[in-house]
Amino acid sequence: MGIAVSDWKLAKAVAQQGQLGVVSGTAIENVMIRRLQNGDRNTLKALKSFPIRAISEKIISKFFLAEGKVADRPYRLAPLASIPLKTELTELIIAANFCEVYLAKQVGGQVGINYLEKISLPLLPALYGAMLANVDAVLMGAGIPIAIPGILDQLSKGECCRLSIPVSGASKEQDFYQEFNPQEFCPNTELNRPAFLAIISSKIVAKTLIKRATGSIEGFIIESHSAGGHNAPPRKVKDQTTEAFSSKDSVDLERFKNLNYPFWLAGSFAQKNALETAIDLGASGIQVGSAFAYCEESGITTEIKNQVSSENTSKGLQIYTDFKASPTGYPFKIIKQTWHKQETAVERRRVCDLGYLREACLNDEGKLEYRCPAENTDNYIAKGGELQDTEGRQCLCNSLLATVGLGQVRKDFVEPPLLTAGEDFSFLTKLTRDKTSYSASDVIAFILN
Repeated sequence: MGIAVSDWKLAKAVAQQGQLGVVSGTAIENVMIRRLQNGDRNTLKALKSFPIRAISEKIISKFFLAEGKVADRPYRLAPLASIPLKTELTELIIAANFCEVYLAKQVGGQVGINYLEKISLPLLPALYGAMLANVDAVLMGAGIPIAIPGILDQLSKGECCRLSIPVSGASKEQDFYQEFNPQEFCPNTELNRPAFLAIISSKIVAKTLIKRATGSIEGFIIESHSAGGHNAPPRKVKDQTTEAFSSKDSVDLERFKNLNYPFWLAGSFAQKNALETAIDLGASGIQVGSAFAYCEESGITTEIKNQVSSENTSKGLQIYTDFKASPTGYPFKIIKQTWHKQETAVERRRVCDLGYLREACLNDEGKLEYRCPAENTDNYIAKGGELQDTEGRQCLCNSLLATVGLGQVRKDFVEPPLLTAGEDFSFLTKLTRDKTSYSASDVIAFILN
């Protein structure tokens, strides 16, 4: 659910209702330090409970502003991820993931954390930080996370672990990786090993994970292409000239059941009787995103949620799949924001100062560089990128932070928000009947009926 859309407040509300609340782990260190710069006392409280005092005191001293930063001043940034990670960034990542899970678990219940396998550079300290807060489950998609189950085993035992990092232009003989040793932070500490749930879109990916994963998999979330955010790329159809989803992208659940693993269904399940339907199909339950994304407890700003609700009431929302917007190359669902007058909007200058979707590559001299097709076009081409790969790309990192009210302040433009949702938005009309907003508990009651 984007960057800080499914934040600790939302996950806490869901966990309190006896369901699995899930926080987003994407860009969480920049979320944490921006909250601190806004004077957020909840983040301060969580940091004061962080078990590694030397790290939390350093972070508080550097980033916390009791009265909040001046509105027109830019946020201070975390260092960009690299191979290896800078010590400061490693510490921020551990602390931020701890804080988000810690705050979500304050009322009890079960809390998971979601990561993208595609964003691999910060994964090891991120997992460790979440496990320090006793996270119950790790959910991961946007790739085939074969190594993660085994890494969870190693981190739970306090063992050093390693994660291979793909590098464009590297030969088969070249091995690039991140390495993490938990003994450097909390020596001789054993942690609970969270359940691992892989987010997939096909039986083939599930079978690959079952066969090659380095540790146990506790279940699968089968996410259809009607779900919001990133989708798996569509399978190729003979004679099809444009990118589009087809019947080939549907999972045969009868065949999937033969794998004998628990699974949850995702994508357009925020409907009455949808849970019963899923269980009848053999699922253990459902995953719901969009209905929670626009509830009162989510991280999306109230202004944006009100605009979405008003647009939906007046003429309906336009939700489409953009096959170019995401720098990852994966399809991405976008709500067309017709309430903004595009002719008067200041064009966004290509700035890549967060870098979560950059890929590592080798330059002509064999040295590591990092590039993103949404960064400055000349810079991207200078690093060996192709011009055609930059067309239509959007900076999801900065735009999604703007959606939750943490957008960067710049001299020449304001970072625009980017809204995503699943294709089925019918829940909004039903949940806002006779009122302008709804809560997470309303969503759960609606689904459980």
